[in-house]
Amino acid sequence: ITDVLNNTSSGTITATYAVTPVSGGGCTGATQNVVVTVNPQPAMNAVNTQQCSGTAIGVSFTKTAGSPIINNYNITSVIVPGGLVASGSNAVIPANGVSATYISNDSYLNTTLNPLIVQYTVVPTTSAGCLGSPTSVNITINPQPSLSATLDKTLCSELATGLTLSTIAGSVPATGYNITGITIAPGLVAGGSNAVVPASNVAPGYLASDQFTNTGNAPLTVVYQVVPVSALGCNGNPPKSITMTILPEPVVANGLSGSKCSGIATGLTLNTNGTSVAAANYNITTRTIAPGLVASGANAVVPAAGVPASYLAGDVFTNTTSAALAVTYTVVPISASPCTGQPKIITITINPEPVMSPAGTS
Repeated sequence: ITDVLNNTSSGTITATYAVTPVSGGGCTGATQNVVVTVNPQPAMNAVNTQQCSGTAIGVSFTKTAGSPIINNYNITSVIVPGGLVASGSNAVIPANGVSATYISNDSYLNTTLNPLIVQYTVVPTTSAGCLGSPTSVNITINPQPSLSATLDKTLCSELATGLTLSTIAGSVPATGYNITGITIAPGLVAGGSNAVVPASNVAPGYLASDQFTNTGNAPLTVVYQVVPVSALGCNGNPPKSITMTILPEPVVANGLSGSKCSGIATGLTLNTNGTSVAAANYNITTRTIAPGLVASGANAVVPAAGVPASYLAGDVFTNTTSAALAVTYTVVPISASPCTGQPKIITITINPEPVMSPAGTS
């Protein structure tokens, strides 16, 4: 008997054949029943689902209604299309006698513009060793956005970062960004109105107004951790670092204010405070002369940009009043980078000179 018997129920079914032997001479023997027990064939549900790039597919196989209990599964093949990259820790395939969750932790990287489908072929097996029909398990892997690799910047202390987040060419666009962390080097002072971090689903310019103050003598860094997010909610994993290098600003020294006698050069030599980066030159933005003071015609021109430290040293003021009078300069230091420091007001007090009455008067 070579019959093929299909049992699509959930239990065993018997088929009985009545067999009568016949001799070569045509004599018949007693009829005997031959009973064949047909174990049921398992059936599993086909799977068509989707998952984001870089995320475990989370698939668990299940039996169809009316199918006998499935003991385990044989995974006979997996087809991974070009453009998908399988994780190195994915399940080994082919594999026999595995559990319903054998491939649940599999993940695939899709950095293309379009969804891609990975297809598994799975055969369910009962405890009696009966095999079901091969079933397709199709997982659509939605693409993840990829953050641009050219977003690092170098900028001066106290300037806004101007950072606009973006993705690389050929990547699915990001509709928002998650800022998952920020690391600020010791010595940097963050602006009080900087963006709140962490933050989710923010616009490309969310960090553009951030600013940091560096009054040291070396560049310091602030590093953002950023995850782009697609319209389907797929994250660009792992998070990427964006580094802002903050160049230091010079700081004008304290103690440059002083007093001079009327008619004597100020002797003012500008300098930085000794802990900041050095100033390569200075901008003199204002000079305010108190009423009663007379400036020498040879005094330095103010305002002036990019001048040396001794630019104001030759200024002379005459005070023939009866009280000390002040001249104030507003000075801005400029580093070699060039980065601009904070304005500093320097006050030179001009003490009055005595004036004799004209000869012969009383």
